[in-house]
Amino acid sequence: MQYEKSLAENAGGLALRLLLRLAGYSAQDGVKLALSGEEACPEAIAALDLFGVSSLKCSGTSCEVKFFDRLRAIELLLALTRTNDSACPTEFYRALRESASQPQQALEDDGEHDD
Repeated sequence: MQYEKSLAENAGGLALRLLLRLAGYSAQDGVKLALSGEEACPEAIAALDLFGVSSLKCSGTSCEVKFFDRLRAIELLLALTRTNDSACPTEFYRALRESASQPQQALEDDGEHDD
């Protein structure tokens, strides 16, 4: 029983972290991929952050990129924080603290690119 509770709490924390990442996802790398067309080499594609890309369809010289709905991710985050589960707010704030440093790191990394 304790194992199941721990598993559920860990899964909830993971879901919160993933939703936070989706909510704050920058579409910049997805747009770079779409605009690169056939010019993108596998190494360049592997370096892109495509976490928020839900689908990719390339044909000829055009490339269509669809993204996950960030507003929906925010709505789900709000719904999760409103639940009666007492572990949820704790997990939410822990995930929020952990992800708070990631956007800052991404901003610092953006300044290093020569575009």
